[in-house]
Amino acid sequence: MDETLPQTFGSSDSRKPHKPYAFGFSMTFESDANRRFRRFGKPQLNSHESDVQEEREPLVDVIEEERDVAIVAELPGVKKEDIEIHAAKFNVTISVDTLEGRYHKELALPVETDPESIVVTHKNGVLQIRLKKIVDAQLFTR
Repeated sequence: MDETLPQTFGSSDSRKPHKPYAFGFSMTFESDANRRFRRFGKPQLNSHESDVQEEREPLVDVIEEERDVAIVAELPGVKKEDIEIHAAKFNVTISVDTLEGRYHKELALPVETDPESIVVTHKNGVLQIRLKKIVDAQLFTR
């Protein structure tokens, strides 16, 4: 065990500066038959592996409500002015690129939305995005 940890996570040389390490998973039980398992963050691998990206993937929930689509993303330590959001009818991209860290997440939305209706709030490392659904007028005609 003492040999496995340094091999997996790199040496514990205290002279080198270390960046925060964030990696985990989230499991959601939508029903007995429908379970969703999601990873977040990027695992830190050995320092000799050159293809490891410093970019992390935030934990994100997409919630379809009656009139809106709500997106909640955890971005600890990130200021609102450092967040870049690109919204389109069927997807949203969240990006952060600072000296402290990088985050990136591309999301497919469950329904068509109006990108011009976007409302963004950020408080205590939690980003909330709301987009109005585009409702097909033909659904309401008889």
